[in-house]
Amino acid sequence: MRKLLLATAAVVGASVGTMGLAAAQTAMPVQSLQGNVATPANGNFASVYGDGNYMSGTATKGPVANPTPGTMVIRLGLRFDIEASGSWSNLDHYSGPGPAGSGSTVAASRKLSPVQFEEYVRIYPGMDAMAANGLRYGAAVEIRQNYAAAPQAETGAMGGTANTSAQTLFVRRAFAYLASDQWGIVRLGEMDGLIGTYDEGGATTGVFLAPSGTIVGGDLQTTSPSNAWMTPYFAAQSGNEYGNTKFVYMSPSIAGFDVGFQYAPNAFNGFTDGNGACASAAGTGCANVASSSDAGSGSLVQNQYAVGIRYQGSFGPAAVLAYGVYMGSGHTNYTGGAAKAQLAAGVGPGSRYDGQFDDLNLGMIGANVNVAGLGVFGNVMYGAYNGVLAAKPQGAPNAIGFGAGAKYAFGPYTIGAVYSQFDSQGAFQLTGVSQRHEWVFDTAATYTAAPGLVFWLEYVYGQRHQGDYNFATNALGSAYNNVQSQAVMFGSMITW
Repeated sequence: MRKLLLATAAVVGASVGTMGLAAAQTAMPVQSLQGNVATPANGNFASVYGDGNYMSGTATKGPVANPTPGTMVIRLGLRFDIEASGSWSNLDHYSGPGPAGSGSTVAASRKLSPVQFEEYVRIYPGMDAMAANGLRYGAAVEIRQNYAAAPQAETGAMGGTANTSAQTLFVRRAFAYLASDQWGIVRLGEMDGLIGTYDEGGATTGVFLAPSGTIVGGDLQTTSPSNAWMTPYFAAQSGNEYGNTKFVYMSPSIAGFDVGFQYAPNAFNGFTDGNGACASAAGTGCANVASSSDAGSGSLVQNQYAVGIRYQGSFGPAAVLAYGVYMGSGHTNYTGGAAKAQLAAGVGPGSRYDGQFDDLNLGMIGANVNVAGLGVFGNVMYGAYNGVLAAKPQGAPNAIGFGAGAKYAFGPYTIGAVYSQFDSQGAFQLTGVSQRHEWVFDTAATYTAAPGLVFWLEYVYGQRHQGDYNFATNALGSAYNNVQSQAVMFGSMITW
């Protein structure tokens, strides 16, 4: 044993000596992991990695370290939310037939309790680097917590063990980039396009008045039943905008202006085609099917593209963000005929739906003007689309959504409010019969108690309406055509 200990000590000593010699010969640059040293809290609730390096063609100084020539910054950010909420909606009380698709005609009666506690985790690994010649490059990933409720095998009951065992982690964003202050930036992967990038984490939409995500299917809205809240017409910070694999180019900033372009073959990750959903052209789940007789396939968006221009600058004491984006696309050619499409969709009397859809053809403008901590913002999106960047059925009206609000920051506090409204086709089965009208109002206050520690209080109220559409069963019907919902939340977020 003594000989073994002596031998081990000799090996360790030699190793340490060699490491010291190597360090003396070649001084390697060292960057501390974020979290090992004190760093300013990231003011953007949407992410906790080095977004100053990839949000524009010209790098901007972010709240955490940027790389210098010949160095790499490794990031491992995490945000954790813990919340208490109360939500109330006329969808909390249900009386009627069984859920759509269940085949049950037996009357059901349910009532939800309003009070809940929630927790939520997001993880942000990534790296930003700079070559000796000044080329910037890097990659970033967003990993989120998923939720599921699984019955226990022995008792059939729902319990904490079954629930937490069924929770998973999944990739929400994943992309890489190459950039130079001289020619701009190229990004490729699942990440925000021009709409989401230009919105800068809710600067023009009010999405992040609070860390909850406010009006984009955020934490507070997720505590309510499905269909309780307005569809986020603006698409920014929505999965349908950033969840497809795309190419994005943004130019360097010249006098405050930069331009951008993006392209995606379809609305999904290309691996979708090879995972069994599209083993052959016969697969109905093919993301890139160009022509199909399968009912509903005409809604698949193909060759999505966007062009945009943005201004970031100041006029005296006013900091100004303004942008405009145009988006277009093709779509799958449906060849199955109107009768087949109507039968599959279960359309009602008077519907003009025939299985055909229009290309995306829309425009969005947004702006934020900030003076002495007071930011006033607004945006409008109009054109041929439905829901969140979905193709609208032929014969349906164009959609229009708009929002406006204000946010005031003073010291560690912020307070703000936003109103948004959306008019669209809604249920495609009701083309020519009825359209959807919905709106939402949200107000929130936040307090940054310490670096990386934020508390907030939030209230939201909204309404939805579409004639002959049952929001409770997510199907056609004369009941639950109107929805009124409200909710309140107290939450805290820790980031590092």
